This record gives sequence, C-alpha cells and structure tokens, in this order.
Amino acid sequence: MSDLVGVGNVVGINDGLSLIAYDQFTDTDGTNLSAHTSDTGHSWLAVAGQINIVGNQAKVVTAPAHYVMDLSAEAKQPAELLLQIKDTDATEQRAEKTIRDESDGLNYIELDVYANSTAAVLTINEVKAGVSVGKATKFILGDYRDELNFFGVIVRDLGDSIILDASIIEPNLVAKWSGAPSPTGKGIGLFVSDSRTTNVFDYPVVSG
Repeated sequence: MSDLVGVGNVVGINDGLSLIAYDQFTDTDGTNLSAHTSDTGHSWLAVAGQINIVGNQAKVVTAPAHYVMDLSAEAKQPAELLLQIKDTDATEQRAEKTIRDESDGLNYIELDVYANSTAAVLTINEVKAGVSVGKATKFILGDYRDELNFFGVIVRDLGDSIILDASIIEPNLVAKWSGAPSPTGKGIGLFVSDSRTTNVFDYPVVSG
C-alpha cells in the first residue's frame, strides 16, 4: 500500500505493486472524456458512444460506449485494476470494463458484473477482432442490488489467469479465467455493451 499513499482511499491494491495510473475525473461538467487528461497524465480514446464527466464521475451519455486509457508507453503491464461503478437503474445493476484493451477497440478482455432481483453474475469474455468468447462465469442466487448500487470491483491480471473479484459485495462472488494467453496490450477501458445510459464510473486505479 505504500506506493499509493496520497492517492486517496484506495483499497485492494496488492503489496509490491506500484501505481501506474488513476483518474478522479476532475473536470468541467459536460467535458467529453476524450478531451480530459487523467491525474497521471494519460488520455482517453473514444472507440464508440459518448462518456462525459459529470460531478467528477464518468457518465455514459450515448451507448454502446467504449473508451480506452492508453498505457502503451508504460514500462509495466497492468496487474490490478480497481474501479468504482454505479448503475442508477432501479430494477437491475450492470457494469462493464476492460483490461488488456488495444486502442483499436477490437481486441480486449471484457469484465461484466450484473445483478437483478434474483441473482448476481460475473462474466469474463475474451474479444478478438470484435468477436466475444466467454471464458469464465460466476453465478449466485440472491438479490444484491442494494450492495451493487455503488460498488468497487477488483480485477487481477496474473498473466496466465485473470480474476474478477467482487468479494467486497459477496464472499463467493469471484470469477477466474485460468489459461489466459500472454498480454499483448496495456490499455484499460470503460465499456457499456448495450443501450444503457445509467452507468457511472468513478476513480479507476491501475497498478502493476
């Protein structure tokens, strides 16, 4: 945790990792994320849709939406991503993000958290040339919507495996893809695959 002193109230970052990037989304309301620079000097590339900064958060305006933070100039491969996400939909909560995200927007690892009144689901998909292939899913019966209304999810990229960890919500809510290929891209991204405009992203922190 010593590498992140002064960054904010960051939890879940493993000992031994160093900060690569973070963004508090501090900017004028209505600023397109592509015109914004993160706290660590990284830019966001708009691949699809529109995400604006509203109230120091990233709000989906036009969906589907896909923005990539380019980390290709960094020496280290991202190993952990912490992101707070909120979905204002009253009936269901859904949030997506990406890791190992190429700037072409066609090759990435997609991570999906979804909950409604009956179940919560974590999904890890590999997307190659725009085609998605499911790699891991964790399904738990129960209503987790109150806890998911504003929650933190940790992604751990261990090279040969990727873990999507929402155990802060529910201890058993962890999905793992073993046998993942070696990383080829260093970007991380904000992602909404359908027409939802209820997603809000807050304070991504990347370490490696």
